[in-house]
Amino acid sequence: MTLRLLLLLLAVSLCSAQCPTGCSCSGTSITCTGLTSFPTLAFPDVTTLRLNNINSNIPPNAFAAMPRLQSISIYNGNISSIARCAFSGIPTKSISISRVRIGNIASGAFQNLQNVARTITITYGQIGLISSHAFYRLSNLATLSIQRNNITTIQGYAFSRISRSRTFYFYYNNVTNLNGYAFASLNRTSFSSTSNFYRGSIMNVGCKALEGLKTVSSLTLRCDCDMVPLIQGSVFLGFVHCFSPSQLHDVISGSGNNCTVPSIPEPNSCTA
Repeated sequence: MTLRLLLLLLAVSLCSAQCPTGCSCSGTSITCTGLTSFPTLAFPDVTTLRLNNINSNIPPNAFAAMPRLQSISIYNGNISSIARCAFSGIPTKSISISRVRIGNIASGAFQNLQNVARTITITYGQIGLISSHAFYRLSNLATLSIQRNNITTIQGYAFSRISRSRTFYFYYNNVTNLNGYAFASLNRTSFSSTSNFYRGSIMNVGCKALEGLKTVSSLTLRCDCDMVPLIQGSVFLGFVHCFSPSQLHDVISGSGNNCTVPSIPEPNSCTA
């Protein structure tokens, strides 16, 4: 009996040691709270991961050792960067990031996700930079939803080579700098149902920055003559509000005479 008890205690100790500090592991679920560095997550049977009050970056292949991972929820905290290939090689059907301050979503951060009918949502946060090709080569998305964020800069071709997907919602976001061709790759083969920029505001707009979207409506923009050639295009532009003069201090005017297609290298393939 004593030997069996010792073996049982040893087994419990080993199981506990496998769960990272700051995390609780139960069955196929892991919940981590207050992380200040991203742990090694090598759990082949885990299907659900929750990260609360995170204060770290998300490195490349952060979840690759969890081949059955179906759901990732990140709530509250600060993420300095979401690295290239951070979500590579996993069959996740749902990625939800809410109330998080994100410094940088790197080029290729979401590439090489492996599943169908999945959703990606980023809500109620702050984002410093959405890099070119940040949402690169995604396919079979049910929904890509970016809502109610304050975003400093979205670079050109941030949403590139998305295919066979259904809906893109970009709602109630306040963007300081929307660079030229930011949504340019969102064409008819990207989202079959809708790709809509609704409400929110854009302070500085680059050339053809709204091209690729199906509808744009109820935005607050800088209403002056410099803006007109920047927002003209094939996209339907609904009712527009104007910033008041008091909100436009030191705003850099755009130019409609510099609409050249940018040459932005695509990210390399992800490797585990």
